[in-house]
Amino acid sequence: MNYRQMVKYSSSPSLKRYLFCSRTCGSKRDGLCSFTNLDFVPELDAIFVNGQYPISWLAFHILGCYIIAKISIMRPSPILRLACGYLKRAKSVAAESFDYVLPDACIAYRPLSDRSASKLLVVQGSVPKLQTKKFIDLPELLPADALVVRNSSRVIPARLLMQKETGARAEVMLLSPVGNIDPSEALGSTGLQCEWNCFLGGRRIKPGDTLVAQLEPGGTSKGCSLAARVVRKDGQSAVVRFSVQHANGASPLPSDSDLATTGFTLRDAIEQIGHTPLPPYIKRDDDVLDKDAYQTIYADREGSVAAPTAGLHMTEKVIAAMKEKGIRFADVLLHVGAGTFAPLGGPFAGDHSMHEERTSVLHDELRIILNHVRDNMPIIALVTYSRSALTSIFDSSSN
Repeated sequence: MNYRQMVKYSSSPSLKRYLFCSRTCGSKRDGLCSFTNLDFVPELDAIFVNGQYPISWLAFHILGCYIIAKISIMRPSPILRLACGYLKRAKSVAAESFDYVLPDACIAYRPLSDRSASKLLVVQGSVPKLQTKKFIDLPELLPADALVVRNSSRVIPARLLMQKETGARAEVMLLSPVGNIDPSEALGSTGLQCEWNCFLGGRRIKPGDTLVAQLEPGGTSKGCSLAARVVRKDGQSAVVRFSVQHANGASPLPSDSDLATTGFTLRDAIEQIGHTPLPPYIKRDDDVLDKDAYQTIYADREGSVAAPTAGLHMTEKVIAAMKEKGIRFADVLLHVGAGTFAPLGGPFAGDHSMHEERTSVLHDELRIILNHVRDNMPIIALVTYSRSALTSIFDSSSN
């Protein structure tokens, strides 16, 4: 478990809004649960979109975060001291304390045909009271002047099944392009900037090895295969350089003509051979249906290797109902990394090292968010990744 520190949305004393989040990992399932101070929403203290947790842990989180959220309104200074003490104790908790039994019957291996029919767990009232509703009820729960912030990142088919030159199986999981390059731009490049940070799976893969995958014949990929040369490797993490091979030769094309020679992009290649990287608790192979099912309807910029799952419940009908009520939307971009799948990295919660994730926001979208902050109007993140993007943006800003 990693408890992030309390962060404030605004430096203005009259606009202080504190947020507390937790990330929990079980031995059989990774999960996300978020708690946000929504005191400006009448009789609505927190919304849980994904609440498949044992009631003891759910009650623990509700009680702790409810008290913290309420104290933060009355006395901002003591809340920081309380949060620091909470953080210190959390880091010393044994990782095995978070193991629990999750029956297969409680895991949705396929989404509902109507996404908005998914269950929504709501916590209401000054004394927390649990209610079960449907996601389609969300517009009724939010105030008309609210701003809903979404993560517009798009999941890429990042899981590549390849082979060593010996014929042995190997797997490459794309994480992010090397350097400060936007993933969407890197995927569309036909030049030399085609090195990616990856996870590698397979036996005895070492720097200098070349992994290959045959591309489907036709178009610019006719007679070609995708090659992945391992540049550096540290455990499962590696830097991999991608290029296009002639099908009749084991050696890659010359370095000065890699993908540019054919006009074929890495995006073209992974669309052919890439697989949707389903979460580890979804114990089945991906299929063609997952390319749409594991994607939010407002996904835009490519780069995530996991979906911002709360947003999967959104439908055009729900969005239309929100807009009709006067609720506005703003998009931020946070590319979800493979760290969301990673198990705890040690015997104690404090031993775990969190992965970095790339986030950004367009000026026009940021202006909408800042206007709501200035006017003291409710801002509601949908959910964990959008909230993380918001806190990162405001935390890194000097104004």
